[in-house]
Amino acid sequence: MTLCDRMEAQQADSESAHAQLVQVLLDSLTQASDATDFATNWQCLAEHFHSLFTTEPSIDLLKQTLMQLAVMGKLVPQDPNDESASEFVKRIQAEKQSYLAKSKARKQKDLAADLQPEPPFDVPAGWEWQTIDDVLHVTGGVTLGRKLGGRKLLSKPYLRVANVQRGRLEMERIKEVEVPEDEVEKYLLRNGDLLITEGGDWDKVGRTAIWRDELPECLHQNHVFRARAVVTDWEPRWAEMYLNSASAREYFAGSSKQTTNLASINMTQLRACAFPLPPLGEQQRIVAKVDQLMALCDQLKTRLTQARQLNAQLASTLVERSLAEDSQQGPIATDRQVARTLLAAEVTHRLHSQRTFGQRKLQKVIYLAEHVARLNAIQGDYLRDAAGPHDRQLMNKVESELQNHRWYERIERETVGHAYRPLSQAGQHQQAYSSAWSVAERATVDQVIELMRDWDTDRCEMTVTLYAAWNDFILEGRPVTDEAIVDEVMHSWNNTKLRFGKTEWLAVLAEMKKHKILMPTGFGKRTKGGMLSLPGFE
Repeated sequence: MTLCDRMEAQQADSESAHAQLVQVLLDSLTQASDATDFATNWQCLAEHFHSLFTTEPSIDLLKQTLMQLAVMGKLVPQDPNDESASEFVKRIQAEKQSYLAKSKARKQKDLAADLQPEPPFDVPAGWEWQTIDDVLHVTGGVTLGRKLGGRKLLSKPYLRVANVQRGRLEMERIKEVEVPEDEVEKYLLRNGDLLITEGGDWDKVGRTAIWRDELPECLHQNHVFRARAVVTDWEPRWAEMYLNSASAREYFAGSSKQTTNLASINMTQLRACAFPLPPLGEQQRIVAKVDQLMALCDQLKTRLTQARQLNAQLASTLVERSLAEDSQQGPIATDRQVARTLLAAEVTHRLHSQRTFGQRKLQKVIYLAEHVARLNAIQGDYLRDAAGPHDRQLMNKVESELQNHRWYERIERETVGHAYRPLSQAGQHQQAYSSAWSVAERATVDQVIELMRDWDTDRCEMTVTLYAAWNDFILEGRPVTDEAIVDEVMHSWNNTKLRFGKTEWLAVLAEMKKHKILMPTGFGKRTKGGMLSLPGFE
């Protein structure tokens, strides 16, 4: 149990360090001093994306950062054909004067100049900094518990603070309130109204959600402010996005009246909140981009859950087998296809960034790892192919599984051949991989990977082909000599081997003998096919 406690502590330390690293890198994007600084920081993040966003908290941080980048104008390009924000503001202010003149709303005092805060960041050209009061009409809601004797009352559903969450409404528990008939219109919600909470826990002040006519009629309580657009061509999602962003939340936290664990803002503070206004067309493009990115983040979370379930399933299976075979000291057994996929995932994870790594090299590393580490679970059926020992069925299945798990996908190189691109769950195989093989087996596989890391494709092909031919000699009980091995490769394998001269083959064979792991032991099955074999003969 002491060991388990120690492992749990190390895991907690690792998760804490990972979270801090993710936060620092994401902060570098929102705090970038200029476009060059932003591009540099983004490149650093992009290069390590598959290893950074591997936990649900890290994906949540990514979503928050994307939201902040959106409201700062860093997600979509500006379009000079858009109506300028300054013209948009003029239309809003003209419509607001007309709206207030027609409504029965009580006239609000103008905001004092000293109440208007400094903008929290610079905005792109063509945007305007306004206040909430400049672009929306903010009102309070119905007060509960008033004495209403002698007035005609109607019972209506209403929204409380608990109903208003960030970016959504919680409609499962809706209460009703009795209000005077002549006040219903005053507090009645309209489609597109913004609902903003007055108070609660200090980090929940200013929660904002949009009313979308979820009920035929609904009012709002006085602890939930209503902000209504006065123009028809208004994008409520943009306002909702900004008021839920880190910048607005910092303003609300700094402006609020705070007591023990509770905080609140008043209507004046809400009206004075600085508000960035892009051109309407750009608002709509930003909202669409955020929706797209949030969906991708949700997919990341889903795949993370699936990978975690796979790892748990593999671990459970391995534990069960280990307990059932406790008396045996052999290597840990695992399902054949799972074993192949995990081995391929480890090799690809370690080598995918190498310029020389592609489909042919992956197959050669798998073959050599299987035979050198004596991995019984792989059971490859290798043909004497043009590029060396090749199990086409194994490779097709492995590549399919790598993509299904969102670890890696095969892509065409711009020049020739294939490479492997990391996907959202790249690296998530490692826990299952460690459980699938013994320490000794993993150490041997590591040796093979590191030995072949910098080899070009030709050296991989020549070395592994010689190894396979030599291994076949041992399996068949034939005398082993350098001349016989090279002759077998050049004349009994595939005629493409003749593109290398005998001297080149002998030089590679001599180099192999300097490494103990490159000297075969007769493990596995003989390769099939070759120039002197007929299809199906064996």
